[in-house]
Amino acid sequence: MNKLNKNQDIQNLYFSNFFKKVGTFQISEGAGGKDFFNSILGAACILMLLLLNPAVQAIDVNMLPGGYQIQSGNINFSQNNNILNVNSASSKAIVNYQSFNVGQNATINFNLPSSNAAILNRVNGASASKIYGTINSNGHVFLINPNGIFFSRTSSVNVGSLTASTLNIEDRDFLNDNYVFRNSGSSSFIINKGRIITKEGGSVNLFAGAITNEGSIETPNGSAYLAVGDTIQMTIDNGIVLDVLVSEELKQKVQGFKDGILNT
Repeated sequence: MNKLNKNQDIQNLYFSNFFKKVGTFQISEGAGGKDFFNSILGAACILMLLLLNPAVQAIDVNMLPGGYQIQSGNINFSQNNNILNVNSASSKAIVNYQSFNVGQNATINFNLPSSNAAILNRVNGASASKIYGTINSNGHVFLINPNGIFFSRTSSVNVGSLTASTLNIEDRDFLNDNYVFRNSGSSSFIINKGRIITKEGGSVNLFAGAITNEGSIETPNGSAYLAVGDTIQMTIDNGIVLDVLVSEELKQKVQGFKDGILNT
């Protein structure tokens, strides 16, 4: 399934039973670039740009997130060799990191109090997040990194829901259920080459300046959203993502290779 869209208005594309496992699959973009991203050449250029990014370079097979600091919530960390357990007793929790990477042999487990609970993981360092290993959780995992997020072919994400974004969300907005993501001036890319699986009724939400998905996204009876823009709002009710809206003003043109979605 190949789709690359760029029109003068925000477009929403729905695919029923994506791979017979995704209930709703939506691609949304801010407007601009009349013809460029409608062309095969445009698709090839954005893919090449993303794949040449330093984020795709290999990391130590046992690497785990580092420099973590608890911002909100009752959380404790325990590490056993290449396994990191993040245990939260709070329905909403926030942790800042200097780096968030998971090596091919490494695993990070987010143990949350319920499937409706959420943890926001924000990277304040200067490097993209490289996920080669495993991320597990019973709840909703948020990963925010304005430098970019890369899921390799060896990565495996098994969570209640996943929101990965290069747009930032303020702590107070997250804690008050106001899920507004804004470009802080350095919104980068998200690449998924791996396998992302949610629990029944879960969602996968990818928000960035550019997105390419050539991996597997499985949300049984749930939803998947790929969206690019400067301001994106997500609506969640009782742990279920109901809607994602690109609410920015329409753009006049595409700058460089930003603002494109390539889903294969």
